[in-house]
Amino acid sequence: MFMKKTDSIRGVVVPMVTPFTQEGDVDTTAAVHITEHIVSAGASVFVLGTTGEGPSIHPTERIRLIEAVIEQTDGRKLVFAGISDDCLDVSIQQARQYAELGVDLVVAHLPRYFPLTDNEMTQYFLTLADHVPVPLILYNMPITTKMSLPLGVIEPLSRHPNIAGIKDSENDRNRLSDSMKQWKGRQDFRHLTGCTALSHAALSQGAHGIVPSPGNLTPSLYCQLYDAVQKGRFEEAKQMQTCSDDMTAMFFGNRPLCHSLPILKALMHAREFCDPHVLPPLLPVTGQQLSTIKTQLSALESMLHIP
Repeated sequence: MFMKKTDSIRGVVVPMVTPFTQEGDVDTTAAVHITEHIVSAGASVFVLGTTGEGPSIHPTERIRLIEAVIEQTDGRKLVFAGISDDCLDVSIQQARQYAELGVDLVVAHLPRYFPLTDNEMTQYFLTLADHVPVPLILYNMPITTKMSLPLGVIEPLSRHPNIAGIKDSENDRNRLSDSMKQWKGRQDFRHLTGCTALSHAALSQGAHGIVPSPGNLTPSLYCQLYDAVQKGRFEEAKQMQTCSDDMTAMFFGNRPLCHSLPILKALMHAREFCDPHVLPPLLPVTGQQLSTIKTQLSALESMLHIP
């Protein structure tokens, strides 16, 4: 029988970018550097998610990435790993492999090919949760799956002994409020907000944590935001949300995901964490774009006093 252990699922979980060499292999040296940057700030690490280009990475390279991150984290913080695949058996196999390597939790969104009914969504996650050896975090990511996981589906799933929470990346304030009414008091099911623009709103309403992509650049900002809300310093937290919004606008804004992720990688390059390479089907920024990004980042760092 599965036993939920959710007490440590809280705070900031950074969906880590995956650094690559020019040949498209995982750059494990850079991965160690980024992992330490995140963990030493007080945040947990989520590898092989959307920001990490998880679906584009060869299975062997995924293993190399996880090994590097696990070794560098050394038990100091939780490590989450994405296992989303259109094939259920592949997701289960990945979960078992990653658990053997030391991953604490696995994260999965809906398969993306077939439109699904509520019952099909429910049965999919129930089967997955029954067969993975570590706690499962549901992942609502309609920007990629083209489906929104209904709250009415999530609620019964939240009672499964091996489903520990949800990472909800849908940018919908009404959905967020309704979610908090259902789950903010739950100790056995954690709500993590994956929409960075809603970080302050979610934490103020009782979310257990946030999963901000810009945390790759400044994990300490989001740890401070989380801490400020927990201690009731809401005005301070609002100011941090404004800083976050300004930073996020540099790479996300109104851009599609296929454009924003290469820009985020370029920003990480500008801060000397990794090279700006991305994997197909994404394309890297041009040399001219990279020069502009470095100028914008320098101005933003000065304005926001980013270390």
